[in-house]
Amino acid sequence: MRARIEDAVARDLLFPAWFENMLGPAAPPGRADDWLYTATDVVLYRVLHGIDSPADALGPAPQEQGHRRTLHERLVVECAGYRKA
Repeated sequence: MRARIEDAVARDLLFPAWFENMLGPAAPPGRADDWLYTATDVVLYRVLHGIDSPADALGPAPQEQGHRRTLHERLVVECAGYRKA
């Protein structure tokens, strides 16, 4: 998955709206590795949890406590940092 994202970045391909809404249009300067790690986690989260919104990368926050909610919260925080950069 990470290799596909790296390839898309290298080829300057357009990302889906949900991707750019969550992660911004590109990796912040000097943070490419961290950004790619988080981008991979976001894509895997969507696949594993059946998120298919064209605009919302993660869907609503899970109500129940557990790994999925913890991961959702971590991704929201990490991605907010990339959009501010």
